[in-house]
Parts: sequence; structure tokens; C-alpha cells
Amino acid sequence: MASTKAIGLDYCDVDKFSVDELVKAADEEGDKEKNRRIKVPFFQRSIVWGEDKQRSFIDSIKKGFPVGMILLSKAQEEDGFSVFNLIDGLQRTNTLIRYSKKSMEFFANSNLENEVCVNTISQIMMVLGTTDNEHIDKLKSSIVSWVNSIKGYDEGSGYSSIELSRRISEDFGFKLDNDKILKVQNILVNLIDMIRKESDLGNAKIPVTIYKGPTGFLPDIFKKLNTGGTQLSKYQVFAATWANEQIKIDRKEIRDLLKEKYESFQSKGFVIAGYDPDQFDSKMFNVYEYVFGLSKWIAKKYPSLIGSNDDPEAAESLGFNLLTAALEKDSDIVKMEELPKLIGTAIGYIGQGELEDRISESAKLMHNVLDPILSLKANKTDDTPVINHAEMHMVALIGKVFTSKYNRADKLKKKSTWQGDEYGSNQLLRNLRYYYLYEIISPEWKGAGNITIKDRVKDNSRYDEPISKEMWGNTLGTWFGEQLLKRERKRVTSQTTILFLKYIYANSITAAKLKEWDFELEHLVPLKKLKTMIPPGDEDAGLPINAVANLALIPKYLNREKSELTVYQYIDWLVSSGKKTQVEADELTKEFERYTLTTRADLDFVTSDLTEEKYRQFLKSRFEKLKDIFFKLNEIV
Repeated sequence: MASTKAIGLDYCDVDKFSVDELVKAADEEGDKEKNRRIKVPFFQRSIVWGEDKQRSFIDSIKKGFPVGMILLSKAQEEDGFSVFNLIDGLQRTNTLIRYSKKSMEFFANSNLENEVCVNTISQIMMVLGTTDNEHIDKLKSSIVSWVNSIKGYDEGSGYSSIELSRRISEDFGFKLDNDKILKVQNILVNLIDMIRKESDLGNAKIPVTIYKGPTGFLPDIFKKLNTGGTQLSKYQVFAATWANEQIKIDRKEIRDLLKEKYESFQSKGFVIAGYDPDQFDSKMFNVYEYVFGLSKWIAKKYPSLIGSNDDPEAAESLGFNLLTAALEKDSDIVKMEELPKLIGTAIGYIGQGELEDRISESAKLMHNVLDPILSLKANKTDDTPVINHAEMHMVALIGKVFTSKYNRADKLKKKSTWQGDEYGSNQLLRNLRYYYLYEIISPEWKGAGNITIKDRVKDNSRYDEPISKEMWGNTLGTWFGEQLLKRERKRVTSQTTILFLKYIYANSITAAKLKEWDFELEHLVPLKKLKTMIPPGDEDAGLPINAVANLALIPKYLNREKSELTVYQYIDWLVSSGKKTQVEADELTKEFERYTLTTRADLDFVTSDLTEEKYRQFLKSRFEKLKDIFFKLNEIV
């Protein structure tokens, strides 16, 4: 039989903290009565509980239900305080801190279901002269919104039956006479008192386990404890399991991003163990923090590739995957847990700063390859990047650049076969520009992951060979064929369709116009015209309204004015209304033909003979034209 010590039972003490004691201890000042201070260790995860989860937790405490154990680790004595690290229970502790400051925000309709509340509401409804369920719901909402809006449970904060009766009167939209106001106020006295008393959770007890064993076991304990409850991402698990792998971070930009994370944590009321802003730049970090910060740094530099996440606490998963794909000998991202060793080896070869620069440089080369396409503003009103790709797709593209340029089998030395960083002279970079679009249209990355990355990043992968015209023809044909089968009744914007058109417009004469005018993606055969052919009573009926062959980039001012006319009908109207001469109209027609990639003849059927058959013929004809233009402009042979 295993001894008590063998199973580690004497590493733990079991206790109960009141909510007040727990909240005070988690504050920067600490619990001065009990001389206890609780800190959040670096490997703890971000705060992820949503509003419903927090409300449910508080409700469980009020009802006396089990709420789970808080796990603390005894750290050391500090300034007369016993210091504990919060190992498990961050979400619960954060909720209690928030509740202690703003308990009014937690009040909800469910708090009005007890006998006192039901009787109070019934009496008020009698005074108001109605028992309608809709009015009862409105009264409850009025009470809840009022409680949510107050600053405290004292008269100085406006917490009184008088103020609540005024809110009820206002919300119901009528004035009560003095007699009814007094009746409502008297009825509300008990309710006001009950809400105040029930809000006080200070003496409620929270079970606590205090761990006193070796600190080296803590990350593993944290991982095991969180196999249930809130699901941990693998990045949160790494935050625990890599906690003891230490590294000095040389780059200030990466340290600053980590500082933002911990300052965000502190703004929520937590004390972070070991966090000293004045000593932050000289401290040792764990590998998780390093990868977290490095990933944030790359994401901020290249948002069009990685996306834009303004949450300072959120891990950028693409960065973790990219580092593994770049450094692991087979680009096996399943082996991400080996990143501390892989990073240590790479730094040993080339140094920390050089490793960061090479990862960043690989992302930059991919950014430069795609920027002429992705930077075109089509159908956008702001600068927020549109992410067309799957995360693993971009990991494969950047990873391929890194592994093609640097030899993982020879201490990350630059390969002699690398053709240079210029797009025009590097066949791989040219290939990657087109594989980006090709694999989005396919779409080959839906549900794909590790195996596909390994196949793409390895030497002599498909990325090393250009996509043939035949492969393009088959893939584009399948994609367009699927569009023709759609039965649509309204405008739907497809980012894949916009991306394909960008590959045409970025290389066409109309690209210059993109700098002069604001362009919108618009239908050549107008939406209103197409809708007239769809039976209004048949919900299953529809047309391929948003097929790529019916779309073009049209200047915003023109698109707003032309309404249900085609661009050429609009030009005719300009002439007939005297707004343009025929000579001016002819010049405008030539211009439109160039940037809509159509001729006037292509759309004559809209005026003379608009039928579904004619529309579909137009789509097929224009798609073949778009395909030919795409091949020619992008030199696909």
C-alpha cells in the first residue's frame, strides 16, 4: 500500500476562506488582518469566463451550491505577509473581485424569483391596476436595470425605495398620484432591504487547498487540474508546462508586449507574482512568455498575414505554429511541446536576435509577395485587414520561405540554393503568390493541419513547382461551376471572389484608377433586374446573383447614381439628360470597358432580352474572358 507521503497527501492543507478574505488577499495591499497575500504566477492563463459563467458562479454561492476548490501554493514570507500563488481558480477569483466592486451589475431577473420578490411584484401590479404578463416582465426589467445602474447599496448612491418607485413610474410612462407613489414606495421597502442583504457575500466560504510541495510540480498540477471545467487551449497548457524553462529576452519590443499583458492583468485587480515594472527589462522570463511575446511582435508587424488581435492577453496561435514549422526538423507542429528545446538550439546556433529577425524576415517576404494583391481596397471602408486564408495555410507559406532559405540540418546556415529576396528573381516567391490564391479557391486548407504543413514545407514540395495552366483551369472551372449552382436572392459578398478579382485588377490598367477613386464591388447585371426574374412566392428559387462573372470594381460615385441601370445604360442616360455630350460619353464608355472588363455588347441583352438563359450565357462567356485575362496578366502558361 502506498504511503501517505508517496501519494503527496501531506503536501496539502485544506481550509476555507471567506469571500472577503479571498478578495482582500488578492488585492495589492493584501489581507492585513490575516496577513495573507495572493499573487497570480506567470504561467496562469488569461481571464476567459464570460458574463453568463460569472453570473452562474455567483448564483451558486448565493444558493449554497458547491463551487469548486481554489488551489494556492505557499510561496514565501514577504513584509510580514504569508504569500500564496494562485494555481487554480483564477476565473473564480476574478469573478469575486469584480463582484466585490460592482455586485449591482450581477443582479438579474433570476434574483426576483423568491417569495418576497413575487409578492412585492404582485402588490405593485395591483397598485398599477394591471396583471398583464407583459407588464410584469416590464416591471422586472425596470427593477433589474435600476439595480444594475446604481453605484452602491446606500442612500447616498441613490439606493432607496423612493428612487426605485420613480424609475418604475418613468419606465411605465405615466405619472402616479401621491397616494399610489407612497403605496409603491412602502411595498418596495422590503424588496430593497432583501436585495441589499442578499448581495453581501463577504462571509460566504470558499474551499481552499494550500499546496506546500516542490514548486517544480506546479505546472503539471495546473495542467492535470484543468482537464475538466473550462477547456484549456494547448497554448495555456504550455504556459504551465514551460514555466520552468528560463530565457532572457533581449528585444525591448517583445518585452513591452509582455508588459502590456501583465498590466492588463493588473487592471483587473490581480497582483502578478514576480512582476516588477522597474525590473522587468532585466528579469529572466520563461519560454512561454518569450514565444507569446515573439508571436505578438510578428502579428503586429504583419497584420494582413496574421490578423489583428487587440487583446493583450490573447496568445497568437499562428506564431506558435510558425516557430514549430520553421524549427522542427520535419515541420511537425504536433511536436510543439518541444519548442523550448528547439528555440534553445536555434539561439545556440545564431543568437536570439538573429532567430527573431529570420522569422520576421520570412514573414516579411511573404508579406511583400502578397501585399500588391491584398492592399487593394475593394468594397472596404477602413484599413482593417481581411484575412482570406486559414491559419495553417499561412504557417505553411511562411514556413516554406524560412526552410528554403535556411538549412535546419546545418545550424540554420543560409542555403546556397536561395535565389534572393526579390520577387522577380525568386521562383519560389512567385509560386507562393499563386498558391495562396489557388489553395483558397480549392479550398485545400479546410480542416487541414499538421500533415498538410509537413507536405508543403519539406524540400521539393509542391510549392517548388509553378501551378500549371491546366491545374488552374480545372480548379477555376470547378469553383465557377459551384457558383452557377447557387440559388441566391440577395447580395452576398464572398472574400474569395474579391481576392480572385484583386489578382486581375492588381495587374491591369485599372489598378492606377484604384488610387484615384474609391471602388466598390458591384453587379454588372443589376440586382434589381435579376430579382424580377425570381418568383416572389418560391423561397427555393434563385439565381447565381453573386457569381464572379457578374462582378466588377465600379467607382463608388457611379455605383450610387446608376441604381438599377447597367453602367452602359447609365452612360446613355447621361447623354439623353444632357449631362454628357456624345463625345464625352464615348470616352467614358471606353474607360468603363477597360476597368469593368466588359464591352457594351456584353450587356445589351439586359435591355433587349433579359432572361435566365441569357443571363447564364453571359456568366459563362464573361468567366472565360476573366480566366483568359487572369492567365495573361499573371503570365500563367
